[in-house]
Amino acid sequence: MLHQRGLRVTVPRLLVLGVIATHPHVDAGYVARTLRHRGLSRQTVYGNLDALVAAKLLRRVEPADSAALYELRIEGDDHHHLMCRHCRRLFDTAIVPGVDLTPTGSQAPGFRVDGVDVFFWGVCGDCAAERTRVDDPTRSDPASPARGLIGSDGGTRPS
Repeated sequence: MLHQRGLRVTVPRLLVLGVIATHPHVDAGYVARTLRHRGLSRQTVYGNLDALVAAKLLRRVEPADSAALYELRIEGDDHHHLMCRHCRRLFDTAIVPGVDLTPTGSQAPGFRVDGVDVFFWGVCGDCAAERTRVDDPTRSDPASPARGLIGSDGGTRPS
């Protein structure tokens, strides 16, 4: 896989890919903290993330007002994302096949689109349920529990 993309196979690259494969939608800081015990510096992690994105093995997802997040890039998988405004979880979603997302009425003549990244913003079911529970006047404990950021795989993602 790495050789086919013109990238040398190294232990740090394999370790970075392993973290992203098991924890999609995490930021570079999470990857660096996870691999610190393996002797990888933050600079090494960032450099390898950049190299893996350039080789199109990872995809960098950049939601507004958030750190860039990383996921494996699988050929032919052109999915998009839902982001919860409350817990900041990112969920994968697909757009109905055949929907034309080509921009029209552009003020940039000759602009060639080479990719589309759609973000849908809203409130996930867990946060909506929690909000309903917190707003319930019959509830005895009005304090809401602290919530960590959670990746689409269900694992917590530190901020």
